[in-house]
Amino acid sequence: MVDQREVLAKVLTPVAPPLIVDDVYTEDQHRRILEVIKAHGPWPSIIAHHFETVDEVMASLTGVVPEGHGMTLDDIATAQFRGFFGESGVCYYPELHDVFYSRKFLDLAKSYWGAEYAKPTMMLFNICGPHESIPLPHLDAVSFRGIGFDNTPVWIQNLMGKSGLFTDYLVNMTQVITWWYLGAEGTFTYWPDGPLREPQTLATPIWNRGVVVQNELMFHRGD
Repeated sequence: MVDQREVLAKVLTPVAPPLIVDDVYTEDQHRRILEVIKAHGPWPSIIAHHFETVDEVMASLTGVVPEGHGMTLDDIATAQFRGFFGESGVCYYPELHDVFYSRKFLDLAKSYWGAEYAKPTMMLFNICGPHESIPLPHLDAVSFRGIGFDNTPVWIQNLMGKSGLFTDYLVNMTQVITWWYLGAEGTFTYWPDGPLREPQTLATPIWNRGVVVQNELMFHRGD
């Protein structure tokens, strides 16, 4: 008898384990990134960017929305903020042109997939102040042919991804994620062998250290 949990877990396993990369950015690139962040704020919260109701957040993370929960986005908002350096292949800040269209990142993405071609799609940043973390493993917004970050709500993308029903239409995406954090907490936990296997952790401190991943089909969380 086929174990459907195992079948779905196989679907929700990345094409390759994360590749850990040190010295992701140069000091000059890091300086220019910070200058853009300081000059163009304030930045909206992550939740404000992507969700209109608590039901959408719950659907995106757990897939289960309790009836009569009575919560609003204010009840779950935390000191986590987000901005975009570029979207849909377009860099918004000329001073970061070489960062958005980085040959280094394109080569990492091609190597991860064994692909001949790659193109940048978006580049974002998160600023995280002190907050209580709810360690819920999740997928990042999953892209399919005709369904993407620019035309579909994140909660719908994630429900489609977690269902395992649309993998024939999956767009091969790779993320290069970098941290600048020297604190004791704030690790990155991920499930490279699928959600039914043991997770792994990228421990702190993680300064200018990153991972090349397929976070669209790998459960992960920030701790």
